[in-house]
Amino acid sequence: MEKLIAVVIYIFLGLGHCIAQQLKPLYIAKNVEKVTVDNLNNLYLTSPEGQIKKLNYKYDSVGLFNNVRQLGGITSIDATNPLKVLVFYKNFSTILVLDRFMNVKSTIDLRKLNIFQASAIALSFDNFIWVFDEINNKLKKIDDTGKVIFESTDFRLVFNNLSSIDKIIDSNGKLYLYNKYQGLLLFDYYGAYKKKLSFLQYTNVFIKGDDCMGIKDSCIETNNLNNFTFTTKKYTILKEATHCFIHNKQLFFIVNQTLYSTNF
Repeated sequence: MEKLIAVVIYIFLGLGHCIAQQLKPLYIAKNVEKVTVDNLNNLYLTSPEGQIKKLNYKYDSVGLFNNVRQLGGITSIDATNPLKVLVFYKNFSTILVLDRFMNVKSTIDLRKLNIFQASAIALSFDNFIWVFDEINNKLKKIDDTGKVIFESTDFRLVFNNLSSIDKIIDSNGKLYLYNKYQGLLLFDYYGAYKKKLSFLQYTNVFIKGDDCMGIKDSCIETNNLNNFTFTTKKYTILKEATHCFIHNKQLFFIVNQTLYSTNF
């Protein structure tokens, strides 16, 4: 009971100190809709037209993907492995697998696997692909040919009103599924549900080591998943941001289709 009270007090104090702080942003590029960063500090910038530009850590252009006619807008990019970049087109239930030169290695049409409505995808620790099937309410793992090598039980047997997953994160020996109304769901690599952490209403969420970082109401909230400590920092400029990405201690954010970065 004493530990619970201490945690509540800590969270209350953390919220009380959500004071707006000033950023000194660095301009990077224009005409950007989303940004992703890999573990070599390469950036992947998607344009509203569906083009992908790859920049190195000096922000010099080192690659371009310009196959924008067939599949339309990009839902997400997973660059966890810079040698195997996943580009997800939700409206067409399609995943493109790109090499480090931004060439297409393979195209996976999820509809051929009877996955007609996938809400999120991610690269797995063993270089396969996680997919959440909204219609069947199952988490599936597939290979580059589209073969299903694992699928979970129906999540409707475990959760109430869980119709979609916003993001899948495979990190540090654990698998996380995020839904902004349900929170952060923790699974093992066999798809077995472990527990739920109620980090709600994040517009984007990231796992770094033992920390879960989320962006909410112009704040970056950091929650330690082991000792449940909590900190929050508010940045006024994030109120205008349409997309944000956290990589290590660097924040990338987009305002008026212009990409900036800053340390935080």
